[in-house]
Amino acid sequence: MVLIGTSGHVDHGKSTLVEALTGINPMHLPEEHRRELTIELGFAHLQHPDGYTLGIVDVPGHEKLVKTMISGASGFQIALWVVDAREGLMPQSLEHLGILKLLSVPRIIPVVTKAGLATQDEIRDTTQAIQRLIAGPVRVVDSVSKVGIPQLQDALFDACRSLALDASRVEGSPYMPVDRCFVLKGVGAVVTGTLVRGELKVGDSVSLLSHRVEYRIRSLHNHNAVVNSIKAGHRVGVHLHGLKLEDARRGDVLTTPDYPFRSQRINVTLEVLKDSLFRWKPGLRVHFLAGSLEMECRLWGLVHTDESTWAQVHLPEEGCFYHGQRFILRSTNPLITIGGGTIVDIAPDRPRRVTEPEQNRDRYFELSRPAVFELAALAKKWMWKPQHVPGGDIRTASGLLWHRKMDDLTAAKLQDWISSVKGEPAEWSFPSISSALKIREEHVHSYLETFVTDHFKGILTLTSNTLRYDPRRGELSEVERRAAEDLFARLRAARLQPQRLEEYFAESQIDRKVFDKAAARLVKDGRVVRISNEFVLETSAWEALKAQVRAGSSFTASEFGKHIGVSRKYSVPYLECLNRSGVLRRQGDRHIVVHQ
Repeated sequence: MVLIGTSGHVDHGKSTLVEALTGINPMHLPEEHRRELTIELGFAHLQHPDGYTLGIVDVPGHEKLVKTMISGASGFQIALWVVDAREGLMPQSLEHLGILKLLSVPRIIPVVTKAGLATQDEIRDTTQAIQRLIAGPVRVVDSVSKVGIPQLQDALFDACRSLALDASRVEGSPYMPVDRCFVLKGVGAVVTGTLVRGELKVGDSVSLLSHRVEYRIRSLHNHNAVVNSIKAGHRVGVHLHGLKLEDARRGDVLTTPDYPFRSQRINVTLEVLKDSLFRWKPGLRVHFLAGSLEMECRLWGLVHTDESTWAQVHLPEEGCFYHGQRFILRSTNPLITIGGGTIVDIAPDRPRRVTEPEQNRDRYFELSRPAVFELAALAKKWMWKPQHVPGGDIRTASGLLWHRKMDDLTAAKLQDWISSVKGEPAEWSFPSISSALKIREEHVHSYLETFVTDHFKGILTLTSNTLRYDPRRGELSEVERRAAEDLFARLRAARLQPQRLEEYFAESQIDRKVFDKAAARLVKDGRVVRISNEFVLETSAWEALKAQVRAGSSFTASEFGKHIGVSRKYSVPYLECLNRSGVLRRQGDRHIVVHQ
């Protein structure tokens, strides 16, 4: 579904235009009908010829209701910018256009209304004034006589077809700014808004930002119809089981109970409207509006770079955001729109300051210290989904993330340490490594686990709390070498019926570490084959066993033992090892020879 909205100065014919397009009067409050003035957001819908429904939001145009306009416009994909042919561009016309641009509404269609009451000169002058501000055709209509309405409908339908699909709108957690809360007779407390992200289903568990109680969705309402599920881009009324009206408020966000992207401090890229009254000073108080949320915030750390302008927003209480969300800033006195921008980072590295690494995410991993990061922390900081994790020179392992240059720095540092010990064994503690490499101590083991495997395998050994260097590592001492040769001789003599390793160890009467190292070296050198945790077999005996097995076709477990002339003590582990190595393939009770 595509969401369309109106915008423009008060009494320029927005609501009448919506009624002319849809046949539905969007005004729903008695006071609105009495005063003939839109006070709250109004709603209508229109059927697209391609078989789907277009939602239409009508916003108020009065200067005192701009925050309500912003609440409705935050979900717009197409905006009808409405200008009265007789009055031309008025203050709210210009402010609304600026807001639409700051919110990055994908398509803005200028519409000149009340053409039936205007002269040709007025229509021409208004059209030319609009064209100086925005490119594209200007639609001229009269909502009462319906002149130009069919053509405007066609333009809307074509604009819907040309909109590119934004996959992020339908993926991930649901996110619905709440713009109305009321009690529906026979239903109960209902919250409404535009679902800007994700999907809602009856039975889902959700919560409200200001009241973190878990609620279950009892029913969903869309354009006076009850639906079982609804996706991003739709207006929706949500009936929550157990919700009390006093527990919900305008400015809330409806999302999942575990929604992670919440913060009071946010780093933003800032766009200031031309000729606005924006005058910077540290701690500047302004109104911050995102979706239906409105708070008076403070701005800190303004920074201009070649690409953009950055600032840090400090909110009085926690807000709930999504990746790429746009916002509006309005001055406190006078109350006018001065700018807006994009929310980039919800976990700033420093309060009241946007740091240099944060201003260039491509170089964040090179410039920051510590330079090894928790992937989960960065995912929250930048509101990442898994597909947003960067590739290229960025490495990830064990829940950590770092730039490849970190590996170069670590390699150089460790090489210096190895050189300094001049061939003698050495050991370095995690605190000393943390200090030298400028990474957090709790990250040292996980980082080095990957790094040592890739760069110093066989040279350095990682323990639970140290990094060891032993230049003699891998070489057997004379005692270990004699133990290895004795074990090998006994295995060669035993052929297919060796003792268990534990029995050999008991008979050897040598130190356990010496025996284990001797046995491991025989396996590593390929002189013996590990059959199981209990048995190893001299390699020539193993090869002879495989040749003997391949001479047959298939075996049961009992047939196999008789075939090779051993008891079940040996036949079972041999069968399992032969299956693992691909010589046999189990099929029911039989083990089939796999011929190469």
